[in-house]
Amino acid sequence: MKRKGARFCGYSCSSLWRHANRERWAPSGRDHYAYRETLDKYGSLHARIGRERGAATECEMRTEVGCASETYEWAHVHGTDAQDVNNYRQLCKSCHVTYDNQRGAGHAMSKLTWEQADEIRERYGRGAVSQRALADEFGVGQTAVSRIVRGLGYVRSN
Repeated sequence: MKRKGARFCGYSCSSLWRHANRERWAPSGRDHYAYRETLDKYGSLHARIGRERGAATECEMRTEVGCASETYEWAHVHGTDAQDVNNYRQLCKSCHVTYDNQRGAGHAMSKLTWEQADEIRERYGRGAVSQRALADEFGVGQTAVSRIVRGLGYVRSN
């Protein structure tokens, strides 16, 4: 029995009708409320690379760097056309992050510049100020300052 104001009598009837009429529950692709073209391009491009070249199975920098990660990804070769699937190389996760300069000030979410990190190291090294005071001054947590002064954060690669 159909409820007042309802389109169908229940879930099963609405599912059968939607399936028969090829109607989706929610819009997808460009019609979806959260659609963003840049994410669509990125996601579809990486899906195409996976279809055409398969999954990444090794790290091309392993002999040079000596990394030990077992998680492999396709990394875009900088300065080449991103639409060409042949302009990608296989890297492990850690080499990919390093190659894309996603550490320290090169990371999209970084709060400090390289110069600020150097200043933190220099000032803390002189013993002039505590980590907590530096953290408050630069607007980061004390843990971030601790990582910087111990050489674990904001370390420049070659």
